[in-house]
Formats: sequence, C-alpha cells, structure tokens
Amino acid sequence: MNKPSDSESADLTPVDPTPVAPVFADPPASTRVPIDPASSDSDFDLPRSPLADTYYNAHGVPTFDAVRERIEQRTALADGNEVLDDESEKGVDFAKEREKLDQAGKDRLAQIRKSMGL
Repeated sequence: MNKPSDSESADLTPVDPTPVAPVFADPPASTRVPIDPASSDSDFDLPRSPLADTYYNAHGVPTFDAVRERIEQRTALADGNEVLDDESEKGVDFAKEREKLDQAGKDRLAQIRKSMGL
C-alpha cells in the first residue's frame, strides 16, 4: 500500500461519529393525534365549497350541466350589470354623448357626399 507523502494534502477535518438528526423530522406515529374536521369542540367551521355537491363527477371533472349553469349565471350577471350601468347617471351621460357623436358623424358624411355631388 502506498503511504501518502508529506507533499500530498491530507483531509484534516474531524469525523463526528454521531449522526445528525434532521431538523424538521416528523414526530413518531405513536404521538400523532388524528384531526377530526367534524369534531364539535373546534373553534371554527371548515369552509364549504360554494359549488354544489354534484358539480364534479366521480373522476373530479366538472359535469357539463354544472359548467353550463355557471356560464349562464355569469352571462345573466353581465347582462344585469349592463342594464344597471345604462340606467346610472354616467350611463345616461355616455348615451347622450354617443348620440351627439353619431349625429356629428352623419352630418359630416352628408356634407362630404354633397361636396362630391352624390
């Protein structure tokens, strides 16, 4: 066997014989306490999904009827918001301004046609 020569560097770090325990180790299974979300002694209720229980099928995929219903709800909400916006003060002002702009465009188009002899 070859002995390391004096010119070769030797590893001088001390070796610790005891293994280091991980810092974030899970507690042993014997000391774990199961958590029952339905227990009556809890201080708060777990949040309930706003979706109906029949929203997902057995594979976790939304059903077509559930998706159609959500789309119809969003469409109805958007239509209702549009009606409310049109009836608001800003909506009425916007409609009047738009009407003036449309009339100015029609007048200008009539003027251009008249100048061209059409």
